Parts: sequence; structure tokens; C-alpha cells
Amino acid sequence: MSQEQRLLTLRDAVLRVGRHAVDYGNGTAPDARTITLNTYRPAHATAHSPVVLVQHGVMRNGDDYRDFWMPAADEHGLVIIAPTFSNEQWPDVVGQDADAGRVRRPPRSAGPAHGTGTGAL
Repeated sequence: MSQEQRLLTLRDAVLRVGRHAVDYGNGTAPDARTITLNTYRPAHATAHSPVVLVQHGVMRNGDDYRDFWMPAADEHGLVIIAPTFSNEQWPDVVGQDADAGRVRRPPRSAGPAHGTGTGAL
């Protein structure tokens, strides 16, 4: 998939009204991994609506996180994106903390917000 196609996939994922799940890949290598973008956009959201990126923890349940945020999205006109890093393609917790497709190990001093999949981005 070309860079342009990947950007179109992202655009389409956040512009569609309602609750959706879209597979997204950001690489062309044979071993490139994908994530699922669980999205929600209320009908009254506009091009200026805030986008909220909600990251799941080690339970890998981005769809549940998206669903949890749907009432707030409806009330405040938010667009929700909650990616899921599947256990099949991201087999360990460290694999969730990727930077441009390269797995990073957290520094020894890192607390729960770094490398565990449970902290803030």
C-alpha cells in the first residue's frame, strides 16, 4: 500500500459517521504489521472537531475503549480513534510501544507510562 493509500485509509476512517473498525498498515515490508483502528464519529462532528486517541492497555481491547468514549463523543462532538495492537501481530507488551515500526525497549527507569501499554501516549 502506498503512502497516499495509507493516508486515504486514515482519512476515511475518521470521516465516516458511526462506529467502525479499519485495519491499517504502515509499511510495505513482507513482515509489516497492522493495527485495527476502532473509530467513532458522531453525526454532528465537524471538520474542526477534536480527535481523541485512546490507547488500550495489555488487554488489547481498543474496541471497548472506543465504545466507552462514545457517550462523551456524542455530547461534545469528539472523533474517537482507539487502535488495537493484536496479540497475533504484536506478541509481547513491549511490541505495543513501537516507533516507526521499530520496537523500542523502555529504559530501566521507565515507570508505567512507558512501555507497558497502560500509560499515556
